Amino acid sequence: MLMTTCLLCAVGAVQTAVHLGTGVYRSMTWTEQTREAEAENDRLRNDIQILKDAKVQLNSPQYLEQLARCWGYVGRDEAVLVAEYDPENVGANCDEYRLP
Repeated sequence: MLMTTCLLCAVGAVQTAVHLGTGVYRSMTWTEQTREAEAENDRLRNDIQILKDAKVQLNSPQYLEQLARCWGYVGRDEAVLVAEYDPENVGANCDEYRLP
């Protein structure tokens, strides 16, 4: 009887150790997953702010004028000049930037 009791206590101790180990492992992985989720939330908040700023900029006259110039439009009272030799950085002010 005493041997059975000792064996059951040993099995209980092993089971308790396993449960403690899995609890620590879960705690560590959940902490890491929480950090990753918070970092992703920060990136998404930043992307939302960039998109909101771009939306506001779409209606500004300065942006629309710059966009029209990129597409080759000129003002009503402006003279069109044509370069005899093509410059190397044609359309450098028309570089597109990808939004998130």
